Amino acid sequence: MHIAITHGYILQGTGSNLYVQNLCCELCCAGHTISLFCQESSPEQLDFVAEAVDFDEANEKHTRFNRETEYTGKCTFYRPNIGKLLPVYVYDDYAGFVVKEYTELTVEEIETYIERNVHALKSVFTDNPPDLLISNHLIMQPVYGVRATRDIPACKRFTIVHGSALNFSVRNSTLLEKYAHEAIAGSDRIIVDSSHARNELFEFFSNDPEIVNRTSIIPPGVDLDKFIPVNSVNDKPHRIGSLVEKLHQKQTEGKGRTADEKAVYDRAVSTTEIGSPTRELIDELNRNTDQWTPDHDVADNLETINWLDDPVVLYYGKYLWTKGIHLLISAAPIVLQKYPNARFLIVGFGSFRGYLEALVAALEHNRRDLFIDMISHPDLYNDAVDINSTLYFQDLLEKLKDKDFADSYFNTAAGLISSRIIFTGILTHDFLKDLIPCSEITVAMSIFPEAFGMVAVEALASGVIPLQTNHSGFADVIEAYVKEFSDTFDSELMEGLHLDKQLVLKLADYICKLLDKYRIMSEDDRLSIRRRANRICHDNYSWKAVAQKFLNFV
Repeated sequence: MHIAITHGYILQGTGSNLYVQNLCCELCCAGHTISLFCQESSPEQLDFVAEAVDFDEANEKHTRFNRETEYTGKCTFYRPNIGKLLPVYVYDDYAGFVVKEYTELTVEEIETYIERNVHALKSVFTDNPPDLLISNHLIMQPVYGVRATRDIPACKRFTIVHGSALNFSVRNSTLLEKYAHEAIAGSDRIIVDSSHARNELFEFFSNDPEIVNRTSIIPPGVDLDKFIPVNSVNDKPHRIGSLVEKLHQKQTEGKGRTADEKAVYDRAVSTTEIGSPTRELIDELNRNTDQWTPDHDVADNLETINWLDDPVVLYYGKYLWTKGIHLLISAAPIVLQKYPNARFLIVGFGSFRGYLEALVAALEHNRRDLFIDMISHPDLYNDAVDINSTLYFQDLLEKLKDKDFADSYFNTAAGLISSRIIFTGILTHDFLKDLIPCSEITVAMSIFPEAFGMVAVEALASGVIPLQTNHSGFADVIEAYVKEFSDTFDSELMEGLHLDKQLVLKLADYICKLLDKYRIMSEDDRLSIRRRANRICHDNYSWKAVAQKFLNFV
């Protein structure tokens, strides 16, 4: 079968990028012919891509490379020339593009973007029409996909609604809503990845029976050959050693953050005034950080950890305020009071990094005034912050009014926390596959609706139980592992992190309780937990099963 897939963005990082990458890979494994359209700049790094084709300024095709692969099927990668403008749902920097959020675009800008993509798709489909077109996101991929396949009646058209396009763009624009209706009207089937995402879609489109009848839930999958638990704690140094070796090789590429740059920034924050001066430092850090290369000192920092004894709490994803990483940082001093050797690894990319590192620097240098101002008025330090998110710090802020609590909290962090919280920059799955299984806990503290809890599934496949805020698409995965471990853990420990004023304090408490539980377990009991967590994914979240569910609808 010839399957065309439109994505429009890169294939690295998180969320829909990795979804598309893994779906393509699995469909190639199944022997299908794939035409993949996106803006990934390094397709040669994807082993399932047999041929890569770029479009020039006139949108004419030029082959970049052609090679043999080990896959039964063949994937041809196409990178349409969309000009300099890259429309996004949430702002971030992308090298080589002028990035604008969809809500800021004119009709002319949107139509130009659509037509450039239509031209690229049609130039491929004229001689090789697809049997199935899979478009990712509610806008604009299915729009230009529908327009490019109008004259191919035999082509089935599926749209995967990942969530961000609806929540960040379509909901906020009557213009974009019209495009969303065009996309949905032209789709033979609409795919969502959780019951929350399905209900959200139905509510937005007023429970239109036509949409209800064409919508199906297919949760994302996980690469079970890549994410594998450790067999014992003694396996961790070997897995990390392999990871560190690859990172040392990676450090020769690109311009990741250096230790010296971090030190200069840290010292600057230690003496800056609250408000605008700190904001200027944050903005400068973000401007000077290469988002797409791991930090230069990541390997060295990982080698400072005693992987046999130091409990590691891991966040990985995007550096966005919606991901709640600042909640984890704020919980860390409380955890460190009980577990002073705990390490918090913060893996990712994005423009919220400057705020997060300033928050850590304020704690490191006992800048109580600055720290409290940053969590009380985060909107003064980052434009993307919703001031309502201060609700989740309310109980912590109240307790910080008590001198004894405040002294214990800030004195624990001072002079210590910078060595306990490690920012790594971006790490791909080739690195995370060894890092996740060696962590004690993964944390996903999103404070904005999520379509699905992919990071939790990857943690489970790696034998690690995640802590997540219990809402939206996270809830489906939480339900799966609460059910599995009801005989071992109090359900409140895994499902009790709700979006309320107690959130930071509860997070700290639950991290400590989970570490307490692990500390008294035998190695055999820990191995049993790892294997049971992994089995959840084998039963529910394999990419092979995901790909087959798509094909069942054709």
